[in-house]
Amino acid sequence: QETDPPTITIVQPTATQYLHSGTLTLNYSAADTGCGVGSVTATMDGAATLRDGHSLATGQTINLLTELTVGDHTFTVTAVDNVGGTNMASVTFTIIVTADSIKSDVTQFLAAGAIKNKGEANSLLAKLDSAAAARARGQCSTAANLYQAFINELLAQSGKGVDATAAAIMIADAQYLITHCP
Repeated sequence: QETDPPTITIVQPTATQYLHSGTLTLNYSAADTGCGVGSVTATMDGAATLRDGHSLATGQTINLLTELTVGDHTFTVTAVDNVGGTNMASVTFTIIVTADSIKSDVTQFLAAGAIKNKGEANSLLAKLDSAAAARARGQCSTAANLYQAFINELLAQSGKGVDATAAAIMIADAQYLITHCP
């Protein structure tokens, strides 16, 4: 009679902070020394797939910018062995934005065609450079005004020069920086 449930190893994600502009490659496994693993399922914040329908299979690369929001997320793996023994493991991680990572948002969305032209991207990047400089000097209210100008430009360009979904993501990232100044 086998009594030990499967063991679960989650290598990635780890309980840390990830930049919103980054990627994450899921890496997990389940093993059972007795009767073998019957099934393994993974969820992100309780959902079996990402926003775009991607699975949560081990080896899956997640573009954090387009797939997950800023804030805390819980990744859970559940394994069931061939006689019904069940085990579960979870990792909670946080997605953050930095003054540099939001610039990467712009370059990624330009490369993906979500920002229609380089002139628009340069205009947005100029505002972000100024805001980052103010933030680095500890001038949070100046930085907030510059991030607000960035947001206002995105609101004006949303659905025109900038894809509406991309604009919403960058607006949320700028709002994060306004709220979390140094």
